[in-house]
Amino acid sequence: MNLDDQYKKSWLRSPTIYLHLLMLLILSSQLYYSDSVLDGERENVVSYIGGIYNATKMFRADADRWPESVSELEEYGYLQPWKRVSNKWIFTIDDSHNIIATSTDLMPGGSGMTIVYNTCEHTVTDWRHYGFQSVVW
Repeated sequence: MNLDDQYKKSWLRSPTIYLHLLMLLILSSQLYYSDSVLDGERENVVSYIGGIYNATKMFRADADRWPESVSELEEYGYLQPWKRVSNKWIFTIDDSHNIIATSTDLMPGGSGMTIVYNTCEHTVTDWRHYGFQSVVW
């Protein structure tokens, strides 16, 4: 047996290689888990944005104006806060009537991620810059 063969066999028997493989497996599953968590959160937020949009349409029909804030919709009973998303996201309505969700520190991915529903074009754009056309609520 030559020196190369001995090195190959000792390398495979080393516990270090198995430790590195285990760490790699754990990290890759964590990345997959965090992506799936973020995708689930995104779906919840987009669903709640749909509720906000429907509430703004009802408010506008009754008050003949757009609401100034999401809290105004809640205050007048057009929208019920959804605990699943309300502590992880802050919802606002901008001057162009877009509905914007911004993540807080309680979100698994951290603060500062945004999801924007453009009420004129009926599109949703998220922090990863994916555009989803023709969203109808």
